[in-house]
Amino acid sequence: MFLYQHTKTGLAGKQRASMLESELQLLSEVGKCHRRGHKLPPSDFVYGLRNIQHDRGVAEALCQSFTEQSRNSPEFILVRDYLALNRAALEAGATTARNQSRFRMIHDIHKKVSLRCSPRVRNTRTFSNDTVFGLPYKPSTPMAQILQNQFANQWLETIQNQQMNLKKQQIDTTAPSNRYHTKTSLLRQVKVPVPLKPFPK
Repeated sequence: MFLYQHTKTGLAGKQRASMLESELQLLSEVGKCHRRGHKLPPSDFVYGLRNIQHDRGVAEALCQSFTEQSRNSPEFILVRDYLALNRAALEAGATTARNQSRFRMIHDIHKKVSLRCSPRVRNTRTFSNDTVFGLPYKPSTPMAQILQNQFANQWLETIQNQQMNLKKQQIDTTAPSNRYHTKTSLLRQVKVPVPLKPFPK
């Protein structure tokens, strides 16, 4: 009688044995947390699956013939054809997602896919004997060039070359391009450089 005290029906309502196992009917005791769990199997219960296959040992592995495996292995597998299912569902008038899911539950269309062309089967790649795998080593840091400050000298040389090229381009633009220019036309094209004032410190 007191087993049904912590159920929703209580002691006065209908009492069934299934109420003691239903999570919706059970209530937690006052001041205690709700007990949840499953009953464990008996002590003589063995977990796992039974190994039905009988292994013949090393002799079978050494005498195994690959021709029999190739004959027994299927060349095609059946895969569900969703394109044909969608086409048939549209022809039947199923345009919503719910109607299409119901149509797929009732109807089933398969297609043959070759195992050799299947994307699930990876094609094995062959490599030559002199193939080296991995990434190459990074070049070592040139400590001698860093100590001799050669990188700074190279940077200064590149900047000087750029400045010289800019000056040559400016001279080429100011030079007369053809013989029809006069002194007045050249003076009009020349831009007088404005000296920049230093910033106040």
